Amino acid sequence: MAARRASRRPVDWILTTRLPTSRVAAFCSTCSTIWFATPPDSPGFSLMELIAPPRAVVFDMDGLLLDSERICMEIFADVCTQHGFAFDRGVYARCIGTNREGTRRVLLEGYGAEFPYEVIEHDWMRRYEARVLAEPVPVKAGALAVLECLDERKIDIALATSTYAPIAARKLELAGLDGYFEIRVTGDQVSRGKPDPEPYLEALRRLGHAADGCWALEDSDNGVKAAHGAGMMVVQVPDLIEPSAEVRALGHPVVDSLLDVLALLGEHKSKC
Repeated sequence: MAARRASRRPVDWILTTRLPTSRVAAFCSTCSTIWFATPPDSPGFSLMELIAPPRAVVFDMDGLLLDSERICMEIFADVCTQHGFAFDRGVYARCIGTNREGTRRVLLEGYGAEFPYEVIEHDWMRRYEARVLAEPVPVKAGALAVLECLDERKIDIALATSTYAPIAARKLELAGLDGYFEIRVTGDQVSRGKPDPEPYLEALRRLGHAADGCWALEDSDNGVKAAHGAGMMVVQVPDLIEPSAEVRALGHPVVDSLLDVLALLGEHKSKC
């Protein structure tokens, strides 16, 4: 990989869509740090002269590539109502991005010991899996464009998802994305799920890369914490829940959609 990568400047200027228009985020490719500053006052400066390609990009799946979190939340809310519990969006938000054990812990803490987790989880997962394993989940805007861009540039790609391997494989297959991910770290392949960094550390190990110069793309706060803890540059594309103040304080780029990630890769949106 190193032989085909162009040398990078110490600081590369990148656009983030959720900053004031007069400011951009600066990413130091030497120390993997992002901070915010005014771009150089130069007639030749262009926001499309952006950061050099990453060594590798590790993707989350649900809520980032696939619009599956919405389906999952709606089914959970319906199952809760059927069992006499009001849906609590705040509690549910803390589940997004975690594995099954993390979800269990959050729901019991949020709803209390009387919450019949095993019963609700059974009905919830039965209905959810019946939906997502039978027909394709919608692919999020820009997902294919980003994957094709990375593939064309021969940039390594991996998946780090809390979903278990058989279900993740079927979702990707139905969505037509399975061919992009030879390396997949799934929720049943790690002992500690997000927000622990283990899924991303394992993805980096399989890729054969150090964290420096590698990106993670995430929608959830738990996923951002995991990737940040692994020492990676994280780009967050929020799905159902906006980033918390705690996570925003990490200083990572937050963009509106995967189409904006093309700008971070230096790809003009006119090519999308």
